[in-house]
Amino acid sequence: MSWQMINLRRPLEFRYYSREKNCSGYYSSVAKSAIVQPFNYNAPEQIHLAYGDRIDQVFVSYVTNSSEYIPECQYGLNASSLQWHAQGTTITYKASDMCEGKANIPGPQTFIDPGYMHTIILENIRPSTTYFYRVGNDQHGWSSVLSFTNRPANDANAKVTIVAYGDMGAAPVHPGAKSTMDRIRAQLMVNNITCVLHMGDISYA
Repeated sequence: MSWQMINLRRPLEFRYYSREKNCSGYYSSVAKSAIVQPFNYNAPEQIHLAYGDRIDQVFVSYVTNSSEYIPECQYGLNASSLQWHAQGTTITYKASDMCEGKANIPGPQTFIDPGYMHTIILENIRPSTTYFYRVGNDQHGWSSVLSFTNRPANDANAKVTIVAYGDMGAAPVHPGAKSTMDRIRAQLMVNNITCVLHMGDISYA
């Protein structure tokens, strides 16, 4: 048996339980795994893009386990030559910032530490131009090189095609989430999509 492990930036233990035969609603522990550690607690995860207020702005966001270093983005017009560089800001939130239980209670099965959320603004981005980029830093490592195409210039005759979706499930490994991603990927392969909008919930995306 195998499955995809989600990097929650913490040690994980997998347990198997068996339901009692009398259907009492109780379960007994059958087996548990060794403690599994992420390969890199500070690997850039959950990379998102958003348009800025100006046509030449694109926001890049991602999550890591640490705020020790300033978040960075390297980008350029060629995947093998990321000649430009931008730095950003970092925020997080605590259990005390949440509105109600179980989210505002520290401890197992309650509040989950979100890590640190980094946001970088890329400016002077040309309209309808493809850029390649990666996020992270030299100390904790970089993401793979990704790409995006900026929106068209402000032209009433410009064609814009948008894919919008939301509330796709709690994790990429859920069947419903996978089906949604497969459909979006199929649209991107056969159509000239301007952008993809995730309408929320996005806290787990």
